[in-house]
Amino acid sequence: MENVLLGVLYIFMLSKGLYGDHCHAKLICVLGIICLVLQALKLRLPKAIRKYVRNEADILPFYGCVLFPTILFIDDFEFSHVHLTVLISIATVLTLTVMCKMRLVLKLPLCLLIVITFVVCLNKCKFYVLPKYTDEWRVISVSLLAFILYAFFFIQMITCLESFSVGECVLLCQMITSLCLFHSSNMTQKTIDLMDISLFISKTGLFLIFFSMFCFKFCRSSLSRTMVFYSIVIFVILLLAVTYTQWLVQCMIYGMNFLVSNYPRRLYLLFVWIAVLCGCIAYVVIRSKKGKATTAERKLFHVFILLVYIPGITYDVPLLFLCSIFACVALVLVAVIQTFQIEPAGECLQMHLDMFRGKQDTGKLVLTPLYLLIGMTFPLWMSCIKQPQLLADPTSLPPIASYSGIISVGIGDAVASIVGSRYGTLKFPKRRKTVEGTLASILAQVLFVYALSLSGCIDNGSVNIIVSIIAAAFLEAYTNEIDNFVVPVVMYFLLDVM
Repeated sequence: MENVLLGVLYIFMLSKGLYGDHCHAKLICVLGIICLVLQALKLRLPKAIRKYVRNEADILPFYGCVLFPTILFIDDFEFSHVHLTVLISIATVLTLTVMCKMRLVLKLPLCLLIVITFVVCLNKCKFYVLPKYTDEWRVISVSLLAFILYAFFFIQMITCLESFSVGECVLLCQMITSLCLFHSSNMTQKTIDLMDISLFISKTGLFLIFFSMFCFKFCRSSLSRTMVFYSIVIFVILLLAVTYTQWLVQCMIYGMNFLVSNYPRRLYLLFVWIAVLCGCIAYVVIRSKKGKATTAERKLFHVFILLVYIPGITYDVPLLFLCSIFACVALVLVAVIQTFQIEPAGECLQMHLDMFRGKQDTGKLVLTPLYLLIGMTFPLWMSCIKQPQLLADPTSLPPIASYSGIISVGIGDAVASIVGSRYGTLKFPKRRKTVEGTLASILAQVLFVYALSLSGCIDNGSVNIIVSIIAAAFLEAYTNEIDNFVVPVVMYFLLDVM
């Protein structure tokens, strides 16, 4: 259902460029058709890989292989980023096709089509890493670096037993690889802006997290993992202090000036967010002592995050952008400490977080809170990268697409879960989700968008927004991925297209 819906909408979007000189539009279209064919054939992964995939998850990496390159394409990202994501997507689909159990009469022609698509992507689409770099060896080296990074991230994430689906893993690894290759010219010019600080924080955090996860594979006890983790933290701090001393001092000065600007609104927002954080921590500690939390009790976290994101995106987008980077890195660190039992907080976090596990948190990692944060924040990140003026002027009006996470997850998913679990009786075919919950979700999202329109936070609502809400609501009902992460990405895609 979700693949048919996404396929129709995505082909409609790309139809504008199919008859022009848009190589990547055509390649992504072929890639989407291949993914839909694979879905129709109902791929079966071998047991050696299947044991690592989350139970009842979709096998097909449609969301990562098609959706993310398409978003970069329609957002007019740098040509090299689109090209690399398309190459990685084609290679991923080819690998899965070779490994999956299929009849040779179907597998061989499909593999041949994928190989031809890969070769066309290499030869027909001109690829320049930067305008000043046109050397073919530079192109090859950056492409190899992207594949190595992607493979490294994929292996580290997929081996977290039964924590990810293939599609979620592909999508996350695509995002992380693109982030690692994202370059800012200000670093070489020794100037600082909000994007530079955000990139520095995220890349440093990713290095610390994934390098630690790699080293943990050689540790047999929690004590050895603890020693390795803190050794890496100390090493990273010392390395940064020696290498980027002057730049870090400039960052601190910039940060102080940033906090006192937009006075007093920015400081008031920080105080409110600190109060919300304290309330959230207190709720986790108190509620975890009473046993397993219900669906409605877990959805209270949606209320907490709405108390942060609605005032943030309304009154101070730059502050929300920066704080969301810190929050995501911090939450991933918490997940690593909890999963690998890093002392002294590992056991305590495990005890409290286990009480809030959802039905999709079947592996070692408790991913639902992290996906909630990323799902709420991804549309904001993409909107700020696409429109840098949002980070320069707190009074700038963000586009409706930047509200995708708030609308679909903060409002829609919470209402659907609460209404469906308490009042739902009519279920969708072969699904746990109820019709009553989905209809309540659509109504709540439409009313919220109408309220935003009346308050002047967004432009007047239109039929396109309502169509996007309905499509995302039905996708939430039918997807086997973690909806906190997938649905906001899809809604951002739909709102950005329409």
